[in-house]
Amino acid sequence: MRVATTREGGLRIAAEDPHDWDLLRRIVPDAVARDGDLATGLADLMEGQEAGEDWREFVAPELRSMFDSQLATVEAAVEAAATAADHGAGSLAIPRTAAEAWYGALNQARLALEERHHFHDHPALAPEAMPPRRQAAWFRAQFYLAVQGILLDHVLTC
Repeated sequence: MRVATTREGGLRIAAEDPHDWDLLRRIVPDAVARDGDLATGLADLMEGQEAGEDWREFVAPELRSMFDSQLATVEAAVEAAATAADHGAGSLAIPRTAAEAWYGALNQARLALEERHHFHDHPALAPEAMPPRRQAAWFRAQFYLAVQGILLDHVLTC
């Protein structure tokens, strides 16, 4: 898989084989594989504070809607591009207008993977020493981080 900027100011992800589409399809399941949704988790952090109830009542529903929209944007784009490529070599365009949704969805996926696998609790543990499922999750998290970095450096700040 290759990721490059486009002349229009977006990103293009070139999938070279069906496994690349599988990796891109993991973004949404990784993002939702958590105890509760992210908006509720963030509201829980406000528990006991003066604005905690307002946060839960007013902010969390808006965040939930935004997070769901980000995931839907990514899922639809991946499926449309994979179908257009007949699930083989092909490309997926992330226009500048969708960059924020992609950044958010990738962030949700990374946060959920960290919550589940606690990679930062053992930063010295080499990926090759991890059990296969954890190792695969670590590599996905690193990929998501790399794409976020490209979005931030070349699309969102331009």
